Amino acid sequence: MSAWQDAEQRVDAVIDALDTFDWTQVDTLAQELAAALNEAAEPFPAPEAKRVLQALRRKRQYSPMALVAAALAASGRNEAEINRQYAQALIEQGDFNAAEMTLKAILADPATPRREWAEAMGLLGRVFKQRYVSASQPANARQQANLRQALTYYCEVYQAEPTRYLWHGINVVACLARADADGVDVSGIACRDFRVVAGQILDRLRTLEEDDGKLYYWDRATSMEAHVARGDFARARSDLREYMSDLSADAFEYASTLRQLGEVWRLDGNGGEGGVLVAGLQAALLKRRGGEIALRSRDVRDGLQSNFTAQADLPLKWWKSGLDRCAAVARIEDLNGRRVGTGFVVRREDFLGDAGMPLLLTNWHVVSENREHPLSISPQQAQATFESCGRTYRIAELVAHSRALDASLLTLQDVDGLQGHCPLEPAAGAFAAENKPRVYVIGYPGGRGLSFSVHDSVWLDTDGTKLHYRTPTEPGSSGSPVFDQDNWTLLGLHHAGKQKMPRLRGQSGTYEANEGFAVSAIVQQFRVTPKS
Repeated sequence: MSAWQDAEQRVDAVIDALDTFDWTQVDTLAQELAAALNEAAEPFPAPEAKRVLQALRRKRQYSPMALVAAALAASGRNEAEINRQYAQALIEQGDFNAAEMTLKAILADPATPRREWAEAMGLLGRVFKQRYVSASQPANARQQANLRQALTYYCEVYQAEPTRYLWHGINVVACLARADADGVDVSGIACRDFRVVAGQILDRLRTLEEDDGKLYYWDRATSMEAHVARGDFARARSDLREYMSDLSADAFEYASTLRQLGEVWRLDGNGGEGGVLVAGLQAALLKRRGGEIALRSRDVRDGLQSNFTAQADLPLKWWKSGLDRCAAVARIEDLNGRRVGTGFVVRREDFLGDAGMPLLLTNWHVVSENREHPLSISPQQAQATFESCGRTYRIAELVAHSRALDASLLTLQDVDGLQGHCPLEPAAGAFAAENKPRVYVIGYPGGRGLSFSVHDSVWLDTDGTKLHYRTPTEPGSSGSPVFDQDNWTLLGLHHAGKQKMPRLRGQSGTYEANEGFAVSAIVQQFRVTPKS
């Protein structure tokens, strides 16, 4: 009897967790599989080994991918493809030296299939390319040698079979263009003119489209980049629309394309033709990854200029509304720059009933008068930094607070230039568990940059005062706004999370949940008793 009768079920469980963005479960299942592999008397079935690594790769879960790949190799599943996937995971985690050694071992093995030879050569090109673009001083001799080495690997494969290995060819184009822009000497490289190579690739893609009647998503990504190389952004946008509407493309593909446009082509999303491509890919990645997506001030300022998506579930109009809300979300810091939480701008009339300057809402445990809460800072020592506009404002005073609802309402000094607020209208729909509603959080998780938290975002329950939801948060998210799924209407003020959160409305038991206080309850409290 085989020791791996449950191999298919194990892999199916991992894929189910990936498809629902349950990263905690993915990690648990990967650890269980690795432990079983280390104890097994026989290798894991090859088809299932390759399937699980491919699934982890496509959802960009590189830490569990590396863990499983290493265990597979140690258990006797030592094929070139397994080792190549292990090297891929190492690269994505920044361990270039270990990846380089793994890939060179694949190349040194005479039994390595031709396809795996080409893949390993391409990943070695990626190692050296990444070293170059990640260097703080890429112009020095050592880093220039890295770029030439990357070109050598890519060019050797592309020249060997230019009609087959187009992804090596497009990397030749990108590296040659970068060398040209940076003044790197590539006179010893067989491939020389990036525009010529880009033209060759486009010719080949036209032939493929005529023969097959379509291009696959990886071909569209290649075509888009070739058009970028030739300065034809209109055709690049057309390719991007097709690329984004292909349901076969996943987070790995979109993230790889974004990385190439940003790190090699240095398109930064700051408006213009390149910015449109970057913004569209960010939206596509948000949909496929289902996780937190970091935002920069220019992303919020410029928004998304074109509606690329062909799917109705998450249109870019929705994404643009989310970006609009980001302008109102600030990181709360003390005057020394220590990051303690998140806050967001609201209209005074919405919360206190009288007209006046906009206010900042955060948790009482983040900012409290005289540091009444041991974790808080006082208003006199607090400031709010809005990454969306690059502005920092001192806190003026605390005008309302509720210990019970963990809410503090603050005024800001010199609020000229402050834009946007988190609205209470249009009114969000009533909670209905059978509809599996979702909520979304924008904040500064872990004190890092402004980010969306959207994966596993089920709204679990509410009792009218508290909201429970699975939308992931971290320390630093305290005081973040919680929005409804349809119109980004403000629903709540994020407060805390527990692995064993008591259920609401008298229900017995606990569940893993985050908790916020309903804005409607906060408004009612402040209207009756501003300080309690």
